[in-house]
Amino acid sequence: MRAAIIKKQLLFKIALACGYLPMSVGGLIFLIWWGAREFYALDLYKLERMGYDWALIALGILLIGLLLLVVFLVKKGKRGLGKSAVILVLLLLNYPVCRVLLGKRAELEQYAYVKVKNNTEQDHIALSIHPYFPGGNAVRLARGKGKVFRYTPEYTYTGDREYTVNTATLLVQTPNEKYRITLPPVKRDDCRRFYVDKDFILQNE
Repeated sequence: MRAAIIKKQLLFKIALACGYLPMSVGGLIFLIWWGAREFYALDLYKLERMGYDWALIALGILLIGLLLLVVFLVKKGKRGLGKSAVILVLLLLNYPVCRVLLGKRAELEQYAYVKVKNNTEQDHIALSIHPYFPGGNAVRLARGKGKVFRYTPEYTYTGDREYTVNTATLLVQTPNEKYRITLPPVKRDDCRRFYVDKDFILQNE
């Protein structure tokens, strides 16, 4: 008797897991990938690929969940309607969650992420990127600290369906000096990491 109860509970728990596991794992992969770009200007390409692969795996899990839901309903009948509704809601919830994540991914690919670190001998410098960040909103960095700038690079049409990235300038200000450093081309959906050395020359990190 007890074994039969445990078996029925196991069926419900597995079906339940098939509902929340796909969106939970997919959401976690997305948040780690997004956080790496937003806070560290790191593009985890392998993690992004893993997210697409997981979407295919999740589809299989959802189909298994639907099958288990039918089995659960057949075995429990009207007594299982409440639990079946919970499973069905979780299974269906994966669709809007997936839509939101894909929409957010499409939005984020319009941005470039540029991290600049203060490796000068100045304890505090002010940084901004022209023309995307006004000088009045410059970020102040202590020595050894960095900042990720997120912006949408502008392009110029050069003909024959070709576009070039418009030049951006890193503005560096100390209490005594101002420096204008031309940034290398940074395309949309790119992540780049730089530091300003003691001679106020921009270096790849």
